[in-house]
Amino acid sequence: MAGNFVCSEPGIVQAAEQARIRSALFWSEAPLPGNWFAPCPITVRPASHSGCGQTTFQFDRGQVSGWSMDVAGTPEGVLHNVIPHEVDHMVRASLVRHPIERWLDEGCALLMESPEMHAHLRQTAAGISPSIITVMWLEGQEYPQSTQERSDLYAGGFSLVEFLLTRGSPSRLLEFQRDTSPMPVRLRQHYHLSVETLRREWAFWRDTRNGTECREAGCRGHAVPSENPASGSDPRPRLMLWTASWCGPCQQFKQDYATLPEFRQALDASFRLQWFDIDLLAEQAAAVPVTTIPLWILPDRQWTGYSGPDDLLNRLKLTRVSPSMVPTAPEAVPSVVPPSEQKPPSRTTPAPRVPTARPAPATPGWRILRWVPVTLSAMQWLGIIGGSVATGGVGGFALTAAMFLFRWRNSRSSGKRASGSGSSPERSAAAVTAPFPRQLDEAGELLELRQTEGRVATLDTLRGMFLDDELDKLEQSDSVAAQLAVSLRKAIDARVEEVAPLTTEVA
Repeated sequence: MAGNFVCSEPGIVQAAEQARIRSALFWSEAPLPGNWFAPCPITVRPASHSGCGQTTFQFDRGQVSGWSMDVAGTPEGVLHNVIPHEVDHMVRASLVRHPIERWLDEGCALLMESPEMHAHLRQTAAGISPSIITVMWLEGQEYPQSTQERSDLYAGGFSLVEFLLTRGSPSRLLEFQRDTSPMPVRLRQHYHLSVETLRREWAFWRDTRNGTECREAGCRGHAVPSENPASGSDPRPRLMLWTASWCGPCQQFKQDYATLPEFRQALDASFRLQWFDIDLLAEQAAAVPVTTIPLWILPDRQWTGYSGPDDLLNRLKLTRVSPSMVPTAPEAVPSVVPPSEQKPPSRTTPAPRVPTARPAPATPGWRILRWVPVTLSAMQWLGIIGGSVATGGVGGFALTAAMFLFRWRNSRSSGKRASGSGSSPERSAAAVTAPFPRQLDEAGELLELRQTEGRVATLDTLRGMFLDDELDKLEQSDSVAAQLAVSLRKAIDARVEEVAPLTTEVA
């Protein structure tokens, strides 16, 4: 089990993990690039109704943390509706990294529920007046007060999401959610619709569609893999990958795909990679059939196993990976290909049910790590004394000022220039992807652990100051350590500029 959820009922945990995979594959055609920093506790309360749930989490500067889920209902309702719905909220929060409008957030989460619930929602949406679709309604972040308005929000949001999915792929709708522009601007940019044309065309589509059952309505939420292409206009051939969370080579590929940008770009430039989990799609896997994983399927051929980036790119007749792209882990990647099908250097091992470990830092990186315990202790002590700017703490104010001086000096010394100012789709996209592929939301969990924003700001300031001091020491050391210090400083500067670029040029 992946360890993203904890609950007293193992069946709930398994359902939640499968729902996490399903949602990520539906929206982004790939699993999330890591486990959440801390598992989400799930509380289950028996009830006679079909089911309801509530998931709480918090956004902070592009991070998501503080997961907590509370569900209630019959066992069937909780497993088939509530858990997939609530987990989808969490998955898209990890992909989008900011609050989503209420109709859109609920409409997307409802896609993951059962066919029976979908039929009920379509019947309800048939009676909604199109006049409710206004700019205010589309941009609303809060739930309505009345029961009827809530019912219209859920059913109308679900129906609008289904309509938008007829105009583009799930990945386009995900980009629509990532965009922070005003709703009329986003509708024009992503779907070439105004609010008025959305209202009119949605109403016509709703009133003329075929039936309310998923098999009649062309439901995207319940499409099997062969019926759910990413984009009808995408000229790239589809590369299907059948995998599982407990498959060692599958997890190795997942890690390589997430951590080696050149490898990922080489694949994405030529193929439309689609991931399918055999545990989540057991019936479809049996129909293929899938007997060994990882299983790769192209329109004209298929093969099994994974022996690293070079081997895969050679099989796909793509450019070989440069040495800098090869993973640093010393062990060869195991394959689950049966002995009769093996080709050196692949080898067969039992599929491990543990996540792939991150490679250890190379020597002499340990020289910096030895300062971490002392640094963290000092930061925690001084952070409590310093307080925060918001509460008038003099120490917090001084340290915050030092943080800006530190960043200004580093940007000046490295000769960097900030490009532009203000908000843009490109900058939003960079902020979204910056935390990956680290374990998700580590910085957000730090905020939760330290309890106050002032303490986190103080800790971050001290980290920068102390790290700068230690890098200065290393630069005065032997040539190997000095080169490492220079490389680390450049890497840190690059990440700072990526996540929080300066908005003024420095001569």
